[in-house]
Amino acid sequence: MDKTIYSITLGDGKVIEDLTMNGNNFVSQAEVTEDDFTDLSQVTITGSDGTEEILKNVELNQIAHYSDGWYFILRELTPEEIRNNNNEAQIFYTAIATDTLMED
Repeated sequence: MDKTIYSITLGDGKVIEDLTMNGNNFVSQAEVTEDDFTDLSQVTITGSDGTEEILKNVELNQIAHYSDGWYFILRELTPEEIRNNNNEAQIFYTAIATDTLMED
């Protein structure tokens, strides 16, 4: 059985190649860190089987290192999460613009 090999192209054009899948985890034999995922505004996942999927507003859920590679999970934000993030950004901007102290 042939195993599909994936590559991921990030929004800034960076490509992470030679990935396999284990469940919903991508597995890389090369080390990957959070610093490798700088622009997740759009992610294109391309499979060696000819498949291609484009995701927008993605987040890196986790990275874990095991004996057989670096496992990582990407997921697309829900419309509600995007809306909440936008609302929080607007509140933060307003607080800065009005020199208002915000507490946690």
